[in-house]
Amino acid sequence: MRIWLPHLARSLDELDRAGIRLIWHCDGNLMGMLPMLLEAGVSGFQGFQYEDGMDYPGICALRDRQGGAMIIIAGAW
Repeated sequence: MRIWLPHLARSLDELDRAGIRLIWHCDGNLMGMLPMLLEAGVSGFQGFQYEDGMDYPGICALRDRQGGAMIIIAGAW
C-alpha cells in the first residue's frame, strides 16, 4: 500500500475538488485499510463480507476525510 496509496490519493484529489464522491468495492476483510482509504479520498464502501470479519457498526462510525458521513451500500446486517 505504501507504493500505490499516495498515487491513489493524488488521483482522487481532483475528483474531490469537483464534488465527486468515490465508492470503493470491498471483498474480504479490509478493516485495516479503511482508515487509509478514507484519508486518500474514498467516501464510502460497498460489498462487505461480514463472514470475513468486516465490522459493520465500526465502519458506519467512520467519517470521510472532510468529516462527513460515509456512503454505505450493503445488505441487511
